[in-house]
Amino acid sequence: MRRTLVAAVLVAALFSWVAGAGQASASEYSLEIDISEQVLLEVVDGQVVSATHVSTGNGEWYRYEGEWWRADTPRGWFRIYAKDAGWHEGSLGWLYNAMYFVGGFAIHGSTSVPDYPASHGCVRVTLEDSDYFFDRVPIGTWVHVHD
Repeated sequence: MRRTLVAAVLVAALFSWVAGAGQASASEYSLEIDISEQVLLEVVDGQVVSATHVSTGNGEWYRYEGEWWRADTPRGWFRIYAKDAGWHEGSLGWLYNAMYFVGGFAIHGSTSVPDYPASHGCVRVTLEDSDYFFDRVPIGTWVHVHD
């Protein structure tokens, strides 16, 4: 996994000139979350412009509101439909700069972003990365989550 992340970061550095500063356009901009590698890629015009490690759903069972749920991150194509700036307490824990992509699942900052799946299903990023993405990612941005 480390080699893949290093390669993704190198590719991102090579193509960083594509995105420039500020908010990207939703029509040419997307996020890709690779569950098997625990990495989030920022993609502009088909080119990776940045990459960071993430921590996604750990696959374990947990009890919530009297029902059993499995801690999985949903796979598929989604769009960012809402953003919530700053710290907010969710039903399963604290979220920083949450960007919701399906139901209650979000890409959000956390103080705990281990190199392995550890969440209830959200996509955890570092607080620094959360600041970066929250400022750049417009509502409507495509998010592709896959293994």
